[in-house]
Order: sequence, then C-alpha cells, then structure tokens
Amino acid sequence: MGELKLSNGKEISLDLGKVTVNEWRGFFDGGQKHEEDDKFISNVSGIPISEVGTLLRDDYRRLIQAIIDKGREPLSDPN
Repeated sequence: MGELKLSNGKEISLDLGKVTVNEWRGFFDGGQKHEEDDKFISNVSGIPISEVGTLLRDDYRRLIQAIIDKGREPLSDPN
C-alpha cells in the first residue's frame, strides 16, 4: 500500500506531517548539506539515513517527485 515502489520492490509511504516548514523550505531552497537532505528524506519516507545515499539514481528521482506530488495534495478536512 505504499505510495512509491522502489526498483528493489520495497514500498515507501510518505508522511509529510513529520517535517517542519523550515525543513521543507531548506530541502527545496537548495544549498543545504547532503546530510541534511538525507535526514529530510529519511524523516518523510522512513528510509534509514544510512540507506538514502545508496538509493539508485532513478529511485531517488522518483522519491523526490513523489514528495513533491504529495506536498501539492490538498489537505484533508479534519472535521
């Protein structure tokens, strides 16, 4: 039931409720260290920080696109 399936078959569910506005801005503004980007991706996807850098390039690109797409979704009605 993941939102993204990696080439190794692992399914990833994204939870943007785990990041702050500053983390979101920092990731998409660019200019941060790779370690901070990896921490953001790990926080959103549940992928261990140590494994983010070992993702295949195309998996990484699909993951980033999925984060962007998820960030554009309308919020659900809390009522």
